[in-house]
Order: sequence, then C-alpha cells, then structure tokens
Amino acid sequence: MTRFSARGAVDFLAVSVAIAAILLVFVNALGLQKASNAARISLPATQKSPPLPAAAPLPQPRPEPGNVRSRTDLLRDVQQELASRGYYDGAVDGAASPRISQAIRDFEITQRLRVTGEASETLLAQIRNAGNKSDITGSVQPSKSVAGNPQILSAQRLLARFGYGSIHVSGTADKETHEAIERFERDHKMPATGEISERLMRELAAFSGGSLD
Repeated sequence: MTRFSARGAVDFLAVSVAIAAILLVFVNALGLQKASNAARISLPATQKSPPLPAAAPLPQPRPEPGNVRSRTDLLRDVQQELASRGYYDGAVDGAASPRISQAIRDFEITQRLRVTGEASETLLAQIRNAGNKSDITGSVQPSKSVAGNPQILSAQRLLARFGYGSIHVSGTADKETHEAIERFERDHKMPATGEISERLMRELAAFSGGSLD
C-alpha cells in the first residue's frame, strides 16, 4: 500500500509538470500571435498616405467668333480715319494695297513715328488722336507764283504736301529740302543723296499720281 501511494504521487507530479508545460507553451504561442496581429494592424498607420494626384488645369476659354477683330475690319477703320484727315484718297474697303500702305507711311512720317506702312490697333489709336494733315503741311504750301527754280518748287510742294518736313517752298534747295529729299529717297528704296534729280522727279510724279504740281 505504501509503495502504491508513493508511486501514485510520482505519477501525479509528472502529470502536473506535463500539464504545466503544455499550458506554458499554449500561453506563449497565444502571446506571440497577439503581438504579431497587433504589429500587422499598426503597420499601415505608420505609413504615409500616397499624395493625391494634382488637379488638371482648367482649359482656357476660347474667344467667341463675334469678338475677334478681322484684318479687313482693322484696315477699313484705318482707311476711314486716314481719309477723314487727308492722308488717303482710295477706296474704304478693308483691302490691303500699295495706296493704303503709302498713306500709312505718310502719316507716320508726318507724326514722326517709326515708318512701317503697316496697319495695327496702335496705329489706329494714333490716327484718331492726330489732327488733319492740312493742319501740319498746309502752312508750307504757297502759291505757284513763288519765284525760283520750277523743278525745285515742284519737289518742295510735293514733299511738303506728303509730310516730309516743314519745308519753305522757295525754289531754293536749302537744308530742309535736302533732308526731306533724303527721307523720301529712303522710303522709296533709293540712294539717299538729298539732291534734285531726274529720278527723284519721276518718283515724285508717280507718288503723286502723275502730277508735279
């Protein structure tokens, strides 16, 4: 009986140790699993959210067809304004032509602007702010009875009429006349001599429509 009791106590102790070992393994496994799950749950929170894509720029509004000013309309207005001020005597039709280009150059020369011969909105505003051509050149156009060289007189009259400077129409080729001739020659792609010549008189005649008066 005593041997049996001692043996039973040993068996009970062995079973208890085994049970304790199994419980310890289970507790450790459960603890590791919880820690792993917690790590997996908390990982995304530490990561930064990817940046949102930038918004695409809004398209620029296109001008309505009715608000676009055509080249024809611009030229027509330039023709009208130049004609009303005595610089242009052609058709007011909005069509480009050598005549309107020359009228623009005449205006630019008279107003001491950069000579381009081209219509623009800036030029149109300058024309509208300017006076009549006769207000500038009319005072330098005397009667044909002035004494002097007839050829020089004709050249001076035309140069004054077309705004090439404040010329004293005397029939004498003075400094102002030479400077006016040079400006005219440069505008018409001629050698700038500043002198009265047959070629100059032909160009002046053609420019004035065939008349040297």
